[in-house]
Formats: sequence, structure tokens, C-alpha cells
Amino acid sequence: NVLKQLAIGYGRRVGASPLQNGDKQKQEETLITFTENRVTKAIDSDIDYRTPLPAETLTYQLTGFDPANGAERFSFKAWADNNFSLLTSASDIQYEETPDVSKKQKRIIERVRTLYRKEELTEFYPLGEMGPMALPGESYKLAFTPGLLINSYQRMGQPLLPDVADVLGGHGPDQGGYVDLDNNRHWWIPSGQPIFSPVPRDPPPPKRPQLLPQDETYAREHFYLPHGIRDPFNAITRSTYDSYSLIPQLSEDELGNMTTAQNDYRVLQPQLITDPNGNRTQVAFDELGMVIATAVMGKPNEELGDTLDGLDAEFTVDLYGAEDPHIYASKLLHHATTRIIYDLDHFQRTRRDNPDDAEKWLPAYAATLAREEHYYPEKLEHPRIQVSFSYSDGFGREIQKKIQAEPEEINGAKGPMRWVGSGWTIFNNKGKPVRQFEPFFSDLAPGRRHQFEFGNEVGVSPSLFYDPLERVVATLHPNDTYEKVVFDPWQQTTYDVNDTVAKNDTQTGNPRTDTDIGGYVAEYFKPQSDWQTWYEQRIKGALGAHEQTAATHAAAHANTPTTVHLDVLGRTFLTVARNRYDHDGREINEEYKTRVDLDIEGNQRAVIDAKGRIVIEYDYDMLGNRIYQLSMEAGARWILNDVTGKPIRAWDSRGHNFTTSYDALRRPMEQTVRGTTADSDPRTLDDDILVDKIEYGESISHADAFNLRTRIYRHFDSAGIAANARLDADGKPV
Repeated sequence: NVLKQLAIGYGRRVGASPLQNGDKQKQEETLITFTENRVTKAIDSDIDYRTPLPAETLTYQLTGFDPANGAERFSFKAWADNNFSLLTSASDIQYEETPDVSKKQKRIIERVRTLYRKEELTEFYPLGEMGPMALPGESYKLAFTPGLLINSYQRMGQPLLPDVADVLGGHGPDQGGYVDLDNNRHWWIPSGQPIFSPVPRDPPPPKRPQLLPQDETYAREHFYLPHGIRDPFNAITRSTYDSYSLIPQLSEDELGNMTTAQNDYRVLQPQLITDPNGNRTQVAFDELGMVIATAVMGKPNEELGDTLDGLDAEFTVDLYGAEDPHIYASKLLHHATTRIIYDLDHFQRTRRDNPDDAEKWLPAYAATLAREEHYYPEKLEHPRIQVSFSYSDGFGREIQKKIQAEPEEINGAKGPMRWVGSGWTIFNNKGKPVRQFEPFFSDLAPGRRHQFEFGNEVGVSPSLFYDPLERVVATLHPNDTYEKVVFDPWQQTTYDVNDTVAKNDTQTGNPRTDTDIGGYVAEYFKPQSDWQTWYEQRIKGALGAHEQTAATHAAAHANTPTTVHLDVLGRTFLTVARNRYDHDGREINEEYKTRVDLDIEGNQRAVIDAKGRIVIEYDYDMLGNRIYQLSMEAGARWILNDVTGKPIRAWDSRGHNFTTSYDALRRPMEQTVRGTTADSDPRTLDDDILVDKIEYGESISHADAFNLRTRIYRHFDSAGIAANARLDADGKPV
């Protein structure tokens, strides 16, 4: 186990950066993160042995450290000497504090704990301990410190959370579900607790912080498989396994929504799934365990949807060679919803039959048949069926797809069926696309239009050129313009087709003589000695006055690329956009610099526009969630999420307080707004106004009969009511 780890991003050598002031500092500073892993005690007895497992991980930002004696790099010895005294001597500061780079400091940026359950399943081991079974208990991530809450959640000097413990620590519809593990007002996000034995609904199970009672004997006899999980809001999702304790066959959520599965033990996969509304989906597998047919069915007591009854899974035909695949589609599909016909030996077979004629070697394919109308209740024996073919290469990539299109019209009458093929893609030896052509209507003979067409390069395609690191460095367009990207360890410059259109300064306006990409495109242009750029074709008027004018105007923007500058961690912090225009006969060159202030975790702290104005700034919790933003246009906004990342409170600078409540499955139910200042909407002053309400199907009787379980029943908002009285098995209104 790694106990201590340093990640150091070294800055540029002093004076090497062409930037100035703060931008230069971003490239010259050294960024250090320190991760300390604390593990459990090892178990080594006469009957048990287990190596330590993670117990707690703390990640810090280190500031104020410099290599000793003016060295350019830190040495491992300097950190490890005297039992890592260099690290332990640094003073600790909280997440919300700004480091003082003149002092050696450790700023905590992440903290994670893991607790393990005792083998008796009665309680958790203390932090840093575990038993021989290493049974998982619960993990926690630190989200808020007291200072972070105080500093971030205040409006005009007034706290937005006067009762922090109630809002954050509660488990109600509009509360957070956080845990104060150490009773020190540090709030953690719990992961949820696995359950190793069935939990009865009666009597009601205890709430947090109490642990759920569990049957040790049952858990041991069933291999400590999770039979459920209790989430941070005390909602329990229950699972039931088959008699072999091998595959789950039932899952039930807190509101009684049950999903059941009948399993195929040959492939160890569900073959019949019943959703909470009683609608079923059936699957058939072939000898290789691949899906060959599906049926979306209604409830057991009704004839709706489709069925696999009567499907002849052994019946297959050569759809590829068929003049019209639809002739066999109805028999192959029978009453199923979809049917997939595989021919994995297609290439092997065609190569064996035509060893000396590579043009007749054909790829493996899968043909999919999908009905447009369900079999029941009309018992449609000859429904409309969509047929498509997917062709794969030896790497398993889909290289072409053929799908049906409307028949072509000949003298006002419907002609043969048309097929659309996907655009042909050419890959290099690294699997990267270098050319991508356009979709096409097949022009093969009517009986062969569904078949594979090798190298059918229809339409136009750009040509992509890669460097050895597999980055696109040049793109040559069909109209003989090109764009390029110049990579550098500390910056990246992107030239669009205007930037490369004509000669300007160091830019030649021609990919063959372009010093940045000439080597990459040289082989491409060898057989094209008379090739001309888009600009060269027009500037002398050969294509007319309008095209000549277009070339002249485009040339004014030559060599005005966009450059992004990178910090020591390779992140963009400065973007320079360039522009050139003519003003009273004078050429004006301008640069627009946009800056992003990033913290060591990669969070955007501020965005600064080309005029030096702070457009927007943010604060974050310790998990990287935005909790505050101040923008030039919208003012200040605060947001507080629950432990699942869903907002429960929000505030704005106009004095509006927003509250969102959720049901047991953490689906939004109600949102209210209250105005608290003179700037608030007068209709909301000192009153909680309900602005949005959602009712779910579980709230009405016989919801499953109307297919409303897990779905929205009624939605109330300021525009009125939208209601779903009944849905079909696919979830569509009827």
C-alpha cells in the first residue's frame, strides 16, 4: 500500500515564458499535491491473514516549498528525511483559506474515510480497524467545513443557513442527508450501507444513525451477497437472489416498485424481465450467448405487445444473398419485436470460396429486423418491418450500415426499395479515421442494394493528418483550404481556414511549404504536382470577379490564429484570439485575451474577459460542486445540494429563497420560492409560493394498471397541469 505520495507539477525555467506578469507566474509556479493514505491494521493470526485495506485518504495542496540549495528539482531524500519532517512541519489550513505562498502550508482539498462492518453485523469497527472478512460498512467524503459554510453561504452579511445541522443533517424531503462524523460541524457524504440479509418491512427498520439489524447466519450462508442497500435518506432498496445465491431475481425500491427477472442459466443472464407496472420484456439467446430476438410484452393477463411464442430460433436464411430481405422478414421475426441474424463466418466463407479474388471477400454482418407495429392486440401477421444491416471489420468496428429508405418514384409510381449506406471511413494503421465520406443511396441493382459496398467514396471528405502522438495536426478540406494545429508543451495554436488562406509573415498559405505540417502532407501531395490552394485558384480572377474579391477579403485574416496557453498541469488558463481589419487604409491588428483562474483541483474560480473584467466567479464545496457564483449579468446565486447532488436550497441576490423537496426515491416533488427583500418579486414577499409540483404514479391506486409506476402522473406549473391518465407498456400516452 502506498502511504505517502507527492505529485509535483514543475514550472518553466525562470525567464523562459514569453508571457508577462500573472500569466508568466502561472507557467513558472510549481504545484504540489500530497496524498496521505491511512490503512487498517494487518490481520495475522493462526487462522486469519489479511493485508491492510484503505481506511482514510487525505489530499493536500502544498505551498511555500522550494528545492533545497537552489536546485531545480526536489529530491526524494529531502521529503523523506527525519520521518518526513518537511511535510509534518507544514502548518494545516482549511479548504476555504487562501494559502500564503511565503509559508510552508498544507491545505486540505479532499478527505475520504472507509469503515468496515464487524462479522456479527451488529456495528462498525472503529476507523482504522477491520475484521478477517473485511466486510464493507460505509465510506464517507468530506463536503463542507464550518468555515466553508460560513464564508460561502451568506447574503449581505446574513447567514443563509442559520440552522445548518437541521438542513444538512436531516433526512427529510428537503434536507441534505449529510453526516457529522466527529461532531465537529464537518459534514460528510455517506455512500450508503450494504445489507447482507433480508430486511422486513414490519416492524419498520430503524433510521440512521442506528444500524439495521442483520442475520449473521443468513449472511454467511449466502456468501455475504448484498441483499439491499440503505441510502443516506434511510430508503432501502431490497434484492432477492435465486435459490443458488447466484443471480438476482427481484429488486424492490422504497416505494414498493418491483422488478423481477427469470434467468437463463446457460448464459447467466435474465431472459424475462417484468417492470414495476407488470409489463414484460423477453429475450432469446443463441449458442454464443448473443441476443437473437426480443419481445416487448404487456401484462400476463392481457394480450398486448409481442411474444416469442412460436419463434423458430433455428430458422435462418442468407439475408445477404436474398434479392429482397423483406420476403423472409415476417417468418424470421414471427411475433417478436426484434430479431437479429448474425453471419459471423461471412468473411471466412467468402474468402474460402474465392481465395484468389479479394473483391469477393465480404465482411461479417448482423441483420436487424424490427417491427413498426406490435403483434397484439390486432394479431398482425404481416406488419411493416424495418430491416437494417451492420457490417463489421476484423477489429469489430462497424464499417458500414445499410438501412431502408422510401422507395424511389418513377413517373409518379413507387419504384424499387432504396437503401441508404453510411459514409465510408478510411482508417490509418492506428485505427484513427483519416477520411470520412458522406452517406449515400445505393446504386447497386435493385436486388443487391442492401449488400456491402467496399470503398464507396461518395461526396466529399476532409483529409486528416496525425502526428506520432495521434493528434490531428492538419486537416485538408475538399475545397483546397486547410487548417492546422501547432502543439507546444506550453501552448497550442489553432489556425482555421482563414488563418492559412494566404501568405502572411511566417505563414506560407500553402500546406506543401508550411513549415509546421509540410512533412506530414508531403506524401499526400507527391502525385499532385499541379495542385493549387483555394486562394491561388481565385486571386488572379480565373474563377470570376466575385471569387477574386472573396479571396482578397479572406487574405486579410491570414495568420490570425487562436492560441491557448497552458499552466504547469497542462490546463488552459489563457486564450488569445487575434483579429485584423482595415481602418482608413491602416491595417489594425488586435488581440483579445480571455483568462480562466483555476485552482489546483481544476475548478474554475473566475473567468476574466479581454477588458480585464471578472465576468463570473465561483466557489465550490470539497467535492468540486459549485455552491456560489457571481456574474456580471445575473448577480449572485447560491446553491446547496443534497448528498446525491440534487439542489435542496437556492438563493439569489434579489432576496429570493428557493426550496426543492423530493420523495423517497429522490425525485423532485415541489419547489417553492419566498421573497425576503424589497428587490424580490412582490408576489413572493414573506410567503412560500409553490411554483412547481410533480405527482408520481405511486401516489394513486392501481397505478400499475395504468402503467404509471415510476412515471409522472401530474405536473403542475405556472402554465397549468399536464397529466398522464394512462400510458402504454412503452411509456407512451394513450
